[in-house]
Amino acid sequence: MALPGTYCTPADLRNLSEYISTEVRDNGRLRQYQLRADSIIRDTLRPIYTIESGLYETPPWNGPPLSPFALPDDGIDGNSGSASLSDVTVATTADKTATYTLTFSDATDYTITSDLEGSQGSGTISTSPSTTNGDLTIPAGNWSGTPAAGDTVTVNVYRAKPLIVSISALLSAGLMLKSVSQGGPSDQGDDFFETGRDLLKNLQRPYEDDGLQLDSFSPRDITPQGVAYTVDITGRNVTKFADNEMTPWNDSSPGGYGFYYGPVWLKYWG
Repeated sequence: MALPGTYCTPADLRNLSEYISTEVRDNGRLRQYQLRADSIIRDTLRPIYTIESGLYETPPWNGPPLSPFALPDDGIDGNSGSASLSDVTVATTADKTATYTLTFSDATDYTITSDLEGSQGSGTISTSPSTTNGDLTIPAGNWSGTPAAGDTVTVNVYRAKPLIVSISALLSAGLMLKSVSQGGPSDQGDDFFETGRDLLKNLQRPYEDDGLQLDSFSPRDITPQGVAYTVDITGRNVTKFADNEMTPWNDSSPGGYGFYYGPVWLKYWG
């Protein structure tokens, strides 16, 4: 059985946690936290939204192209060239949340890989190649500067709505940081997880003052419905009482003098 798609990417977790912990870097481990976080999202919102279509954005979208940010103390190097990519084009048929990495072999040529599907072809900064799966196109006119061999640019493509991506990233990063924290709790992990959970609770309560609604939210019919019922002299609802267990207020015709004790008329004269 194939693993379900994730709402955010491993790159989103790295962006949140890079300056706090680099103990978990490989995509396989990061996806374990994503799968756990996304299961919380799905089961929480299942009574309100259709899973997955109610949480997906139409059309799919992409985040800004990113170059690595140097963290020399942690063995993370930045690009040596000056190339920058302003944007890409995502096909309306793209059906996966994935990270695409462009890796330069020289000042013009690069290869394209997907963290889900591997090799996705190649291109140059003077052409506008599309990935092998057809999900992404890199326009030549969006390049500036000069790349160097070994430079990389990454682009994240998303299927889920932006708020769902944010909640997924916060919950996933929170779970990850809490699990790798040694010698005590992770304050930042707790903060990430609580922020994601608060946003999820607001989506779960769309009619409250601090509630949130995705644009796919469908209001429910909450028009009050009239229901026939019977009350006794004290105002209690005795609709479900058997006929011989109560003296209903709406058809009792007690005679003489007396008083009601609960639903029972106690006669003492007449």
